[in-house]
Amino acid sequence: MKLNTTTTAILIASLASTSVLAASNTDTSSVSAGIGFDNYGASVKVQFDDQTEANQTKSIIEVKGIAGDNLGWSGSSERDDSIDSVRARYFNTDKASNIGSYIDTEYDVEKEQLDLSANITWKYQYNRIEVLPYAGVGLTIMNGELPLEENGYPIDDHVTGYTLPGTYGQIGAYAKVKILDNLDFMYNPEWRSTLGGATVYTDNYYNGEDTLFTNEIRLTYQITADLDVQYHEEWDSEQDYSDATRGFEFNYKF
Repeated sequence: MKLNTTTTAILIASLASTSVLAASNTDTSSVSAGIGFDNYGASVKVQFDDQTEANQTKSIIEVKGIAGDNLGWSGSSERDDSIDSVRARYFNTDKASNIGSYIDTEYDVEKEQLDLSANITWKYQYNRIEVLPYAGVGLTIMNGELPLEENGYPIDDHVTGYTLPGTYGQIGAYAKVKILDNLDFMYNPEWRSTLGGATVYTDNYYNGEDTLFTNEIRLTYQITADLDVQYHEEWDSEQDYSDATRGFEFNYKF
């Protein structure tokens, strides 16, 4: 599908929110770029890492599901030649206290909806184990009809166009184990629950449910100091594990 002017504006604004925050640290330590292929299409990623005396920051921008009809191999009808989603994340950790912040923005192109959350983090590290638990709240902006008629609401109650149907809470963690000097394993569980808003949102937002539990695992092999390859899987509580996103990603640090 094609992005209209309003959709593009929201997308650019969501990415800019991350970039502006990252700009507060002007001495970027490294920039990485990656390309990946999974069963729903291709993906591209850019990552900015910065270390100062007081803070450690990381910004990640990803575009997923590119040319899924030609490059993906999933049997799902969800594959098409448009992009599926754009995601921007920003992490900031104070080195003295290990307390920080995490902003997560994801725009679903097909559904024309944006999820934006702000979280508090705390970093714990022991030997080869590093854990970054987080908790926060978010809001959803979406385009279309709200409520949906199939959920039993009369058509006179429909609201069309971009709306802010509700808010949600989330809690999760990034847990990483350094198995070998050049091999890392990462697991990111996350639980979300709607908090408030339109009834059709609070009761049905997550594929007809009010909660969602997501999983991501990632195995990273460091080929050289600047090049790595990653295998990853992503799935949620509303999916069969057989429908999980699975693929490989190659990243190069400049």
